[in-house]
Amino acid sequence: MSLPVQIAQALGITGSAFLAGGILSVSAFAIPAIQLAPEALAARQWKKLYYRGKNSAPYVATTAALALGALSYQFYGTLNQPSAELYGLSALLIILNPPYTWIFVDGINNILWARADASSASKKDDEVEPAAVSGGQSTKELLDLWAIHNVIRGLLPLAGSIIAFWTTFN
Repeated sequence: MSLPVQIAQALGITGSAFLAGGILSVSAFAIPAIQLAPEALAARQWKKLYYRGKNSAPYVATTAALALGALSYQFYGTLNQPSAELYGLSALLIILNPPYTWIFVDGINNILWARADASSASKKDDEVEPAAVSGGQSTKELLDLWAIHNVIRGLLPLAGSIIAFWTTFN
């Protein structure tokens, strides 16, 4: 294999694995810790955590998806056609995160953002009634639901990484 192909393989595999680890660790470690706070504070902490991920994860996802997409293009129409298809599938799994979020998670995000904004306006962390700001579920219940969807979102790049790894070393 040429050096550019090896670099693309390394970027695609490690980038998608890193992305998956980051996303999954939020659900496994950060959300349970945030849920220990009062509801209003938990909403604000979630919002800060969400924006940190939103400001960094797209760059990792784009790099990994472009690397895997380039590998797919490189092998397309050659004797390595199955590799092209598997690298393409890996790239697709990574870029499915935004549509999944728009379809299944944005409603939860909007409620949590409204609660975070409402609690920012108040001076005490327990002043805002959990269900007072849009939606009947408590903030902690919404965080549980968000964490479940986030696990699904984390499994997409993990699957992409596994497929790319298998394709590279098979």
